[in-house]
Amino acid sequence: MTTVKQLPTPVDVEVVAGDPFAVTFTATSGVTTFASPAVTVTTAAGDAYTTDPGVPSVSVAGAVINLAWSSADTAALNTGTRAKAYKYSVEATADGAGPIQFFGGTLTVHPVGTTGTGTTASQTATVYAGGAAVSATIAVGAQGPAGATGAQGPAGDDGAQGPQGDPGPAGADGDWSTAQGSRTISGTADTPTSADAGKMLPTTNGSAVTITIDGSLNLTAWQRIDFVQLGAGQVTFVGSGATVNGTPGLKTRSQYSACTLICTATDTYVLVGDLST
Repeated sequence: MTTVKQLPTPVDVEVVAGDPFAVTFTATSGVTTFASPAVTVTTAAGDAYTTDPGVPSVSVAGAVINLAWSSADTAALNTGTRAKAYKYSVEATADGAGPIQFFGGTLTVHPVGTTGTGTTASQTATVYAGGAAVSATIAVGAQGPAGATGAQGPAGDDGAQGPQGDPGPAGADGDWSTAQGSRTISGTADTPTSADAGKMLPTTNGSAVTITIDGSLNLTAWQRIDFVQLGAGQVTFVGSGATVNGTPGLKTRSQYSACTLICTATDTYVLVGDLST
């Protein structure tokens, strides 16, 4: 690829330190696509300036070259009390030819607080790329405000599960000072549910009472339900879809007998207490 060295189109700029600005080179004919842009900045003594912030960004989009100094860039270029001058030039390839120097000039940076707004101008220019004339407009002025924030992207995948935390402290010991929950069985038949776990279920009917323990009870191992026969009717426990074991039998012995149904495994229970056959 041939490197073409020509005097860049002069674009001299004055700016106040801390103010952003941009130079936009737009080809109106002769070039379709710029590529591989680069900017060179030198001090008044001719030394290359490479400190960042201070070096502007340069980008291309189709037939447009944009050179932009941020507020931090211009602030870094002059921290003193007198104006400082720099030289800059911008080159790029044009439809594959080059690279070619398209524009450049003197950049004068005035101290912070200097009265004035800096250079704001527009000019036309003609440069040559591979022997072809390129007509262009060059706009100089403050860098525009940032555009609106784009839409939020989709959420990423969930991260890996973190390690298990340390066990919490043991709860306080239970005591008998708190009343046990209860549900009275007044009829002659009843099927306890998981909501009865830990409760006292007194029976009050004067006739025989049947308590059915079925697969829907779904207590977990070592959960329990207490029963007490307050009425005259003897209480009989039967399993339906669940196994109930007890000794000597699965009936309360007499009025005021009490017993406890304890889950030992899924759908398996032991009845303990004042029982009979």
